[in-house]
Amino acid sequence: MTSDLHHGSVTRLAELIRGGALSSYDLVTAHLARIERLNPSLNAVIEIADSAVAQALEADRATARGEVTGPLHGVPFTVKDVYAVSPETAQLRTAPGMPPRPDRPTADRDVAPARDSTAVARLRAAGAILVGVTKATLWTDREAHYGVTHNPYDLSCTPGGSSGGEATLVAAGVSPLGMGSDSGGSLRQPAHFCGVATIRPSNGRVPRATDADGMYDPRTVAGPLARTVADVGLALSIISGADWHDPTTLPVPLGDWRAVELASLRVAVHADNGLVPATAETVATVRRAADALADAGARLTEVVPPELDLAWDITLDYWRRCGGDGALRDYFGLLDRWQDYQRSAGAFMRAYDLILCPVEASPAPRRGGGADGNGGGGGDREQRVPEFTYTAPSSLLGWPAAVVRAGTSRGGLPIGVQLIAGPLRDDVALRAAAAVEAATGGWQPAAGMV
Repeated sequence: MTSDLHHGSVTRLAELIRGGALSSYDLVTAHLARIERLNPSLNAVIEIADSAVAQALEADRATARGEVTGPLHGVPFTVKDVYAVSPETAQLRTAPGMPPRPDRPTADRDVAPARDSTAVARLRAAGAILVGVTKATLWTDREAHYGVTHNPYDLSCTPGGSSGGEATLVAAGVSPLGMGSDSGGSLRQPAHFCGVATIRPSNGRVPRATDADGMYDPRTVAGPLARTVADVGLALSIISGADWHDPTTLPVPLGDWRAVELASLRVAVHADNGLVPATAETVATVRRAADALADAGARLTEVVPPELDLAWDITLDYWRRCGGDGALRDYFGLLDRWQDYQRSAGAFMRAYDLILCPVEASPAPRRGGGADGNGGGGGDREQRVPEFTYTAPSSLLGWPAAVVRAGTSRGGLPIGVQLIAGPLRDDVALRAAAAVEAATGGWQPAAGMV
């Protein structure tokens, strides 16, 4: 039962609670205990919700009365620290061994959030129970204050960023469901490095975090991480929808990913974007995913989308502008190039429903600037630094991109693939990811995280 508690899918855990085979109290307390035990090694959780146990007990009383709040009734979840959490929702305390949160509201300082971020509120309305807050990874201010977060498959490796705390917890069985955010790849890179599933939703699909972190960035989206594509799809269906608090959201219904016909899909496949060559293991993983889609009837074409170098150049230029460098006239020039790239990519995508490609050129690198491409397993010793060249294009376009584990390096590190669909076709990306997951096995427990 311990394995079921920490390795089970969100869908299965919710079914067990609804059927009376599992109490929310047992599930929540087991995850809180796992945070206490593993967080000293992983260093991902910065705050724990003291109110979680009381909420779990109330969920069990409701179950006994035959009252189920929603599809996530009694299931724990965690959130990245860019999400606002009202004190009325959860009484948060500093996680054991962690320094106090520097921006945590106090009586003589900032006012506490008046409301939850909309995505958090929607998960809670569906019955989920917040158990902890994770730090944004690879952010200089966070790492200076809290230290680094470690990849559960190899503690010497990075989990990626900046939703690496969430990916770490989900992969290690510490949280069944996490909420992160993605501007240039911050959901997808950690999912790839940690072997879990996620989706960068279409722009406008999900309300973003409400505490201003990244809200100015038109590329930023909020999205879920879980161990299965089905769980990601369930969470996305709950958090999607227009929100008056976020003017970027769109009142566009989310299609049912399970209804997508794989045999109708036209898929563009590439394993090298011409900027950062992928390792042999990464290429093989993309090929394996391509075979899975072909076996399901999809029509595949080996082709590299146009102007990926331009997309990366725009991304680098945008980051420089965000840093305050450049005149307003230069910024408008950047926007012109951005729009030209969107037109070019849109013209390319008219012939395809999906793009299959790597998430990163290699598995998770070791800390200190490089990786051997094999997670300590020997072989190719080429030094690699994680970048976002494979994830940046869909961020500029606002297109949905799912990630699922499809392979493993010789050193035991996960290797994911990225499935990018056209505008607002999140259902297509999820369906293709589910097919790859079914063929390749998807998430696997990390050795030592038992």
